[in-house]
Amino acid sequence: MRNIIFILLSFLLPMIGYSQATSVSLGTSNMSTLTLSNNTWTKVDPNITITANGNITGFRVQISQSFNSGSNGDQLRSTVTLPAGVSVSAFNQTTGILAFNGSASAAVWQNVLRGVEFRSTTNNCYTLQRRITFVAGSVFYNPLTEHFYEYVSGNITWTNSKTSAENRSYFGRVGYLATMASEAENNFIWKLMSSDGWFGASDEMNIVNAAKGSTVYASQAAVEGKWHWISGPEKGTNFSNGNAGSGPTTVSGQYAKWAGGEPNNAGGEHYGQFYSGNSGQWNDLPNTSLPGYICEYGGMPNDVTSNVTILTRNIEISGATSGYISGGDINICSGSNSTTLTLNGLIGNVARWEYSYDNFFTAGITISNSSTSLTVTNLTKTTYYRAIVNPTALLCWGLPTSSVFLSVKPTNAGTIFAANNSICSGGLVELTLSGQQGNVNKWQRSTNNTTWTDTLNTTTSLTETISAAGTYYYRVEVQTPNCGAAVYSDSKMITVTSGTPPIGGSVSSVNLSSTTNSGTVTLSGHSGTIVKWQRSTNDGVTWTDLVNTTTTQSYTNITTKTLFRVQLQSGTCGFAYSSNGVVQIVNTISGTISLPTGNPTISLSLFRIVNNIDTLVETINVNQNGTYSFNIPINNTTYKLVPSLTIQGITSTDFDLVWGEVQNINTPNNTSAGLIMTGTKQWKAADVNENGVLDLGDAYLVAAHISGMIPITKVLWFNSTDYDLITRTNFSTINAVTSFTINVTTVNVTQNIKYCMLGDINLSHSSN
Repeated sequence: MRNIIFILLSFLLPMIGYSQATSVSLGTSNMSTLTLSNNTWTKVDPNITITANGNITGFRVQISQSFNSGSNGDQLRSTVTLPAGVSVSAFNQTTGILAFNGSASAAVWQNVLRGVEFRSTTNNCYTLQRRITFVAGSVFYNPLTEHFYEYVSGNITWTNSKTSAENRSYFGRVGYLATMASEAENNFIWKLMSSDGWFGASDEMNIVNAAKGSTVYASQAAVEGKWHWISGPEKGTNFSNGNAGSGPTTVSGQYAKWAGGEPNNAGGEHYGQFYSGNSGQWNDLPNTSLPGYICEYGGMPNDVTSNVTILTRNIEISGATSGYISGGDINICSGSNSTTLTLNGLIGNVARWEYSYDNFFTAGITISNSSTSLTVTNLTKTTYYRAIVNPTALLCWGLPTSSVFLSVKPTNAGTIFAANNSICSGGLVELTLSGQQGNVNKWQRSTNNTTWTDTLNTTTSLTETISAAGTYYYRVEVQTPNCGAAVYSDSKMITVTSGTPPIGGSVSSVNLSSTTNSGTVTLSGHSGTIVKWQRSTNDGVTWTDLVNTTTTQSYTNITTKTLFRVQLQSGTCGFAYSSNGVVQIVNTISGTISLPTGNPTISLSLFRIVNNIDTLVETINVNQNGTYSFNIPINNTTYKLVPSLTIQGITSTDFDLVWGEVQNINTPNNTSAGLIMTGTKQWKAADVNENGVLDLGDAYLVAAHISGMIPITKVLWFNSTDYDLITRTNFSTINAVTSFTINVTTVNVTQNIKYCMLGDINLSHSSN
């Protein structure tokens, strides 16, 4: 008999200090609404889970919906003993935020956050519903935009703040100077600001032209007073025209909040200042210094959004008499719409309804309606609603209910940006759509900006090779499903001339075994002039320029996975980038497996696990002598090894199972029913899990039955005697454990290999 070996690979690795995390995932084993008693401290989520590939700097816990502010309102507190290096600020009774500071591993933060408690302190009047959100990092999460915001302190000019913001990232989302596209967004930021700061607005000629991707304005006089967003998804969008005196006038569909008498261009003022006071109004300033700037993350076309950086828990407080509103928290089409909201469970009377565009960060606007239902029509922007109620309880008048939203997102075609406005024949047109709202139906191409040809592309980017010289135009058709007609973006002109386009080539990669290291990476296979090198330590989310125009780039003491690339230029034929080279510390995982007889083939597949998603890195076959080897980056990422075993030459008598066929029968008078075993049949255990091959799964399923790991089915017969029964279904539904998790954090590896030998098996069950 050919023996089959069931192999368990277990890697026991010592831990070392973590670097800064680039991936994170928040989760919980309990997503149900948390019901708690009023004025009682209760843990928000004792089951929260956090995983990351390094240290996380800071955490925020915020009451993100229906926060009752003030000393007699809602509260959060930390209850665990904080480890060294981690601190917590006093709960902010104005913003509803509990801020933790310091850098720690995911495991440490998990323990800290499981101890966060909430209570509503109001004795007589309290609202039923709340939402509490855990946020990784030192940023603030805005549920209105689903973006993240951060005030970056430091005496800095506007131009330097723009560069600094664009070099920042938040777990795969690239940073940019904040853009306030609505009153709701502006008020959210204003409420969190403690100092004045720069934001992403300008009317300076060179900056505006760069934001629009072409020379739209030939002089400063031509653009003066025409304020544009110069960053983020709205990059290149004109939102305000005119200086104080003749203006300013907000562009239709846009938003602006200039302070009185601003902008006034008093002495060359071309850069946007956000007031921390003065209700978050705006001012124009020259390129001087401010105490900091507002950095925003979210909405960019190349953002990596797979990281789960927030976790929201819904809360209901027992005994609340305010009731709750149904019919809201939905998306509706802009313009022609009608929605009815209904207040349920109120014990008392409705005093009035209110609406708000910023979820009541500022005072609500009164609606004269004292019924328990409210019908709203023809909304053109997202609006929040709540009822003000007078419950029957004493001293409980003027209580606001929890709010609901009606989300209105008018279709917006966005703006097209090009990597190169001018290329040469045979070069690549590389286009990206930004700031759109709705689905991309298609891209279109034209040679006259009138007659259009469709391209089969529904993504926000388009790359294609153009072989003939000429002028080409591109546009995008965007539509919100079931919400009116499609809209088209402004066209983007690309000039194609004769010449030889640059070839990016490739940069070599290096695997290192120690954090004490030095060496070079080399560019090859390229053409054109080297403009610069760049490097990235967050998998290409942001890049830092390196002053280097040679074909080699040196590195020293690399501790974090680092990407290198080169930008090349060929005359007026545009730019090209090389493929990325990778320099990283790797861990060699190697070992020896005792091979079974029977000409086996054993393969090992290595998967990288991020946010519970497995991505195949490499699959290798174990050598004939049983040895194997993997190179795994030491980047605090979790990996999984999945073994697979196939044996050739299985004969008809190898590894059989014998069982009786089960049939339903009835007694003659049809008064009782049971099961009877009829005949005996052989079934080949060589493919117990029915996947077409003999593998570890088959071995496990049978071994599990034999060892008692899987309970044997019991059948109750007429005389109440129990009979053991093994059925094909029992085998098919058992989940085989054939994968094993490892967490690589060091170059030192210890491995344990366990196995069990399975011989001939012949099981038979019958009935008397």
